[in-house]
Amino acid sequence: MPDSVVSVGSREPSVREAVVLAAGNGLRLAAQPHAPKPLLQVGDRPLLGHVLDCLAASGIHRIHIVVGYGADAIRNHRNLVPRDVDVRWLHNPRYQEPNGLSLLCARGSVTGPFLLLMADHLLDPRTIARLIHDRQGAPRPAIAVDLKTDLVFDLDDATLVRQEDGLVRGIAKRLPDANAVDTGLFLLTPDVFDAADTSARRGDASLTGGIGVLAGRRAIDTWDVGAARWIDVDTPDAAAHAALLLRSGLVGINASSIPHPEPVPCS
Repeated sequence: MPDSVVSVGSREPSVREAVVLAAGNGLRLAAQPHAPKPLLQVGDRPLLGHVLDCLAASGIHRIHIVVGYGADAIRNHRNLVPRDVDVRWLHNPRYQEPNGLSLLCARGSVTGPFLLLMADHLLDPRTIARLIHDRQGAPRPAIAVDLKTDLVFDLDDATLVRQEDGLVRGIAKRLPDANAVDTGLFLLTPDVFDAADTSARRGDASLTGGIGVLAGRRAIDTWDVGAARWIDVDTPDAAAHAALLLRSGLVGINASSIPHPEPVPCS
């Protein structure tokens, strides 16, 4: 577990808390039919443990975790939460429905700018710290995107983004004119809850739907992760590749944002 904070600047961070969505059942991934996906062991830690480690190492110590399927197992898991991290557990009883409902569970728990991460996306703390640093004084929401589409594992299953002049102009699973990929890392403001509500009323209760509403209002920016790597762990193959990225020092708390001399291909 992390003992130090990654620093990329001397200014006081404007973002002090995060929301992590960990309510889904991960039916495509679970080795055991009833095992909650966030507890899937990848390398030396459960998926959710890696995410919490990276947040703590980037200086975020108040984390709201939205649980649903297997909630008791997640909350009671030994050594899941890093030291000095204040976890606020939120419960989504409608976890079988789209994940925008999990985001809405955090309404009222966060009052200022906050990070949003997925329990099944692995990245590194320097990327998180750089996002916070780069967006200082910019209260507008932003989505961390990857332009390195040739290194994205299972691109066919990724959420695609169309960006123009630093703005999100489209986001969807199928987007013919996409030029970036959603990494599952966001810096948001409480305005996103209204957008998620609006999307749900239109029949789309997904997180992507809510972000799409912000995009339609020209109210969410893109932020490029640059050389950093990440992976969405949705399948056994993705879990195996995530373990390889961890061993290679490309994701997790031991990773940096410096390109690896021999990038691990997405085979």
